[in-house]
Amino acid sequence: MQLKWTDLAGTDLEKIEAHIAQENSPSVAIDVVMNIIDSSHSISSEQLLIRTS
Repeated sequence: MQLKWTDLAGTDLEKIEAHIAQENSPSVAIDVVMNIIDSSHSISSEQLLIRTS
C-alpha cells in the first residue's frame, strides 16, 4: 500500500500547525504535525506487513 499526501491534506496540516502554534507554541505545533506524519508512515508499514503475512 502506498500512502500519498494530497494538497488538501497538506493544507489541513498547515492549518493544524498554525492553530496549535497560536494556542500553545510553535515547537508543540511542529511536534504534533510530525507525529501525524510519523503515524501515517506507521499505518502504511503495518498494512504492508498484514498484506504480506
